[in-house]
Amino acid sequence: MGVLNWGDLTKNQEDSETIEQAIARVITEHNENEEAHLDTGQSLEAHKTANIIDHPAGSVVADKQSTVEIRYQSNFDSIDSFAKGGEVEAEFNAARAYVGDGATLNSYLKGTAYVSIDVDISQTEWLFQEVVMLEKSTDKYQLAVGHCGGGFSPSSIDQYGVYFYLDGNILSARVNPFAGDLISETIGTVDFTTPKILRIHNNLVSGYIEFYVDGVLQKSIAWPSADWVIGMGIQNHIIADEDIESMAEVSAYFTALFLSYQI
Repeated sequence: MGVLNWGDLTKNQEDSETIEQAIARVITEHNENEEAHLDTGQSLEAHKTANIIDHPAGSVVADKQSTVEIRYQSNFDSIDSFAKGGEVEAEFNAARAYVGDGATLNSYLKGTAYVSIDVDISQTEWLFQEVVMLEKSTDKYQLAVGHCGGGFSPSSIDQYGVYFYLDGNILSARVNPFAGDLISETIGTVDFTTPKILRIHNNLVSGYIEFYVDGVLQKSIAWPSADWVIGMGIQNHIIADEDIESMAEVSAYFTALFLSYQI
């Protein structure tokens, strides 16, 4: 009497498909299913929505680079291409801006010249990211870091654009249109005496501007109705209260700038 293998068993008397054939069929159906693993928490969905996708350095080859994207990266090893004022210098692959040395109350580093294009930043997928650290904590300065518009004023820290705003030790997310009211939402107390990764993402899928600190979403702000066609650019701005003149200087360090646009 022959030995009947489990895989050769049929489904029932009316269906001759064997267990082995059924397994092969189900695997093929799964491989051809475009929605497989896309439910919340499943592997492909988690991969697509991850804040950081950690592939080996150099694994994205040249022919896979986007042709509909403008990207700018800088470690501020040189700051020659940036507009600057007050006391700003390149130091150890970072830009150092400082105030309060007895005279300097306002220092800034601004850049738009590296990309000669105007875009509607409310209708364009873009991401800004930068690492920021402060030499020491004090409540006598203000700091703005983010995406600036063409209305940049060296004498004021309330710029047109989308940016993080630090007043003393309280961090806020700000959206300030060229014509319209400033939107400012408080994130809370953040200690910048250790480096912090600040990220702003204009998410066209969600319809919100998303503000992250060290990879954690802090605030989501809807776009106000306004004219947002401005040049691509960044601002790093530190400004001191008047009574800081008699204090020792306060330094802010900026590095690892990344700015990307889909066009």
